[in-house]
Amino acid sequence: MKNKIALYLVIGVFLLSACSPAVAGPTTTSFITPVPATNTVEASPTSSPTETPAPSHLVIYDFQELHCQATWTNNGQNLPCTANIYDENLGGSVSIANESDMESITLVGDSALMTYPAHDGSFRGIFGAYPPISIVQGDEFRATIGCMGVTTEFDECDVEYSLEYYDANENYFDSQITGWFWNETNDGEIHEIVVDLSALAGQTVRLVLVVRDNGDPTDDTALWLHPQLWRSQFNP
Repeated sequence: MKNKIALYLVIGVFLLSACSPAVAGPTTTSFITPVPATNTVEASPTSSPTETPAPSHLVIYDFQELHCQATWTNNGQNLPCTANIYDENLGGSVSIANESDMESITLVGDSALMTYPAHDGSFRGIFGAYPPISIVQGDEFRATIGCMGVTTEFDECDVEYSLEYYDANENYFDSQITGWFWNETNDGEIHEIVVDLSALAGQTVRLVLVVRDNGDPTDDTALWLHPQLWRSQFNP
């Protein structure tokens, strides 16, 4: 009987040993357990996230968005803002052109400031004088300019764009003084302009957007795409 009991004890010990987890020893093989798709696995914070560099300049004034804050004239008559494009507007006009053609480039989902110089022969341009603004070192005026319409050999658009200004004493500085002017024809090319306004730093001025007809107003519908005042983020 005792021999049977001893035999049963030996068999029990053997079975318990077989069912117990073995102690893992060192191994060179790694096994990756698949993570269910419903679980969220957070990575260990081994490094700091990469920061996206901030832009060097920020838009502080949008001349297109705020175009009716300006006083628009043809240097002889005040012009309405925004003009009814279905009127004759011989004295000139300003309005917003939506998804129009800019020298054969269609502004899909975009718009531009449309300036139309006087076409009655009495005046030769259109002038938009904006409210006073204080200029700081590094300020820039930026815009893309071009004639409105599809480029053809029959289009006679020929204009001079310029950026001019009044100082705090209402003295006027035109493009012949500033040197900020650009001739544009409907030649299939648009141009980006960037004007460093640092020479006016410390002054409060009224910036003026100007388009002159170069002696012939035919087809002279001029577009300003995103005319804006940019300021360095490092300036107040």
